[in-house]
Amino acid sequence: MHNGTGAIRTPEDPRDYKYETDIGMAGEPFDWDKGFNIEEKLGQKIKPKNQNGSYSCGGQAGAYYAEVLHAIHDKEHTEKSAKFIYAPIAQGTGGSAIKDIMVRLINVGACDENLCPSYENGNPPTEAFMRENNITDAMLENAKKDKASVYAYVDRNIDAIARAIRDNNGMIVGITGQDNG
Repeated sequence: MHNGTGAIRTPEDPRDYKYETDIGMAGEPFDWDKGFNIEEKLGQKIKPKNQNGSYSCGGQAGAYYAEVLHAIHDKEHTEKSAKFIYAPIAQGTGGSAIKDIMVRLINVGACDENLCPSYENGNPPTEAFMRENNITDAMLENAKKDKASVYAYVDRNIDAIARAIRDNNGMIVGITGQDNG
């Protein structure tokens, strides 16, 4: 049962694209010696985000991925709003599912951070702040320019995960486990 801990696991949907068989099967094998570094590819560092005590890790991940795609396609860095992605899809007492994040990025897009701040007066956010769904028409219009095109499920195969990251300039990964301190 989910109790407000961030990533929400959802069952596999047979309608989802599977990276290994539907999209990435023609990709080159991943070169573990060479590796992959998105900051090297972009030629710049990516600013760290701080979700503080909120369960907005999905919104944070979606914002990071949208920033990377924007930088690659538009040749400029623009920070994206984790709150814009997270607030409308937050579930229960907190958290979101990767599929909901990707559906939001495909259908709505990613708004610029300066229009929808993810920090409370410059401070790391609380869960209550991140859940405030005060999305405006201006934010929705801004987000349209940064829509994702597709998402795919990647099986638990480290080589497929590495290829998906390299071939798609990153990915959003959900990890199930326990924080043992």
